[in-house]
Amino acid sequence: MKKYISIFSLFVMLLTGCQFQKEENIPGIEQLESVKEIKISNFKKLDSLNENFNKSFSKKNEIGTFKNAMKTAKNQKQNITEYDYNIQIIFNDDSNKALHIAKTNEKKIILKYIGENTDTYVIDAKDSKELITLIY
Repeated sequence: MKKYISIFSLFVMLLTGCQFQKEENIPGIEQLESVKEIKISNFKKLDSLNENFNKSFSKKNEIGTFKNAMKTAKNQKQNITEYDYNIQIIFNDDSNKALHIAKTNEKKIILKYIGENTDTYVIDAKDSKELITLIY
């Protein structure tokens, strides 16, 4: 009887463990060490990059703020269609990635890659605050 209870308990624990999804980090974290510049433009349309950039960040401490924030970004579903800005991240090899960025009422930053799937990523409160101070 103890054998069956142990097996049943193990089975329940396995099923419960499979129910929890690990929060995913934002893709491209490994590229963050080679960021050369970050440009920002006003948001106009979902999944479209406005290339009329009105802010640019290339100082080490500014880029560091972006890097730290993106490293804490976790995949969380957010129903958002209006963003505040577009961000273009330019790497040392001149390749780039583009994202939408929004600030929530709770003062957290949400990111979404432009043109890719619908995944959204939320930056933790501390790094959101630092990014808000830099951008907004």
